[in-house]
Amino acid sequence: MLPVCATQILGIFRMQYWFFPPFHCTNLSYENYILTQAMLPLAVVALVMAVCVALSLSRAFEVSSRMRVWANDFRNLLVDHRQGHRKGEKDVGKRTGRDTKSSANSKAISSGDQGCRISNAARMSIAACDPPADPPSIRAKAAVTTGLLVALPFALYITFFFAAPICCDIFRSWLCESYQVDVTELSQRAFLRANLDVVCSDSQNDSKEHDSITRVSLWLIFVWPVGMLILYAGLLCACKNNIIGRVRSQLSDATIFLHRDYHDYAFWWETFELLRRTTLVGWVLLIPHEKQFIRLITGLLVSQICLTVLLLVRPYKMHSDFQLASLSQVRILCCLRQPVNLVVCGRRAHVGTCLLAKHLKQP
Repeated sequence: MLPVCATQILGIFRMQYWFFPPFHCTNLSYENYILTQAMLPLAVVALVMAVCVALSLSRAFEVSSRMRVWANDFRNLLVDHRQGHRKGEKDVGKRTGRDTKSSANSKAISSGDQGCRISNAARMSIAACDPPADPPSIRAKAAVTTGLLVALPFALYITFFFAAPICCDIFRSWLCESYQVDVTELSQRAFLRANLDVVCSDSQNDSKEHDSITRVSLWLIFVWPVGMLILYAGLLCACKNNIIGRVRSQLSDATIFLHRDYHDYAFWWETFELLRRTTLVGWVLLIPHEKQFIRLITGLLVSQICLTVLLLVRPYKMHSDFQLASLSQVRILCCLRQPVNLVVCGRRAHVGTCLLAKHLKQP
């Protein structure tokens, strides 16, 4: 009883439960549950991006209008200076009986009892304060790009933490468990492990409810396991030259979470890690439940290949990170190796028992 309670308590602290409670704590069907759980983090990301884009648009057009006001003020000031300059020349010419054309860089211009001095450089700086106004479409496009880049780090954090658990729940739609239904006929029927009320579809049974769950899960596969992989690969390829050349850009700074801990030549390693995690917790579950031994062998081979690639590439900058990653891969290999040994030993014991029974039956 105590281990079960401890498991339930620790399950509350799982990352995906921060957004949505466990399935057994809801009244939803498993189809609606995985759909809601998969789309809720994406809805939060979309909301944050919309807020950032709205703030960026508001700031861009507010700054643009403010710049126009400042430019008009400077233009009016320049006009006032020019009018004062002409009026001062006329007054001085009347008093002295000759025209006075002084340079604006060296002489003061009198206007009544007040004098002011303005140079050509000042005129050029005032004129430069009136920049050419960009079309609204260009300003809007730049503001939208800035808002998306601001929200991109948050989106990467959310997708990174929720990718593996959500992919696991999506692929659990194909995780079934066989039970003996009729003792007399020795017939078995497979049920969905996440929800034992759902009968799994197989060669002997056809369940519309399970088919509906698998259809929804197929669409979600293109959103999370495949979509996140394409997103990470596209972002890293877009700033590949900046990462390798160590040239900072807005996109490379926004995606620094994906390549900060790796060497420049291994900037793609986070995509490889995402593929490894989704394969071990998800893709292997597509193998039919009647062939569980093949699932174990597939997971063992994938882990062995990933460990070999890790030792060859050595992508981490810090040696401690490399050691931790290597130890975790070795631990996964050990965890997958033990069930394989148990299955093999169980089959050998079963064969030995059959041979012994056959030998005892002989006269």
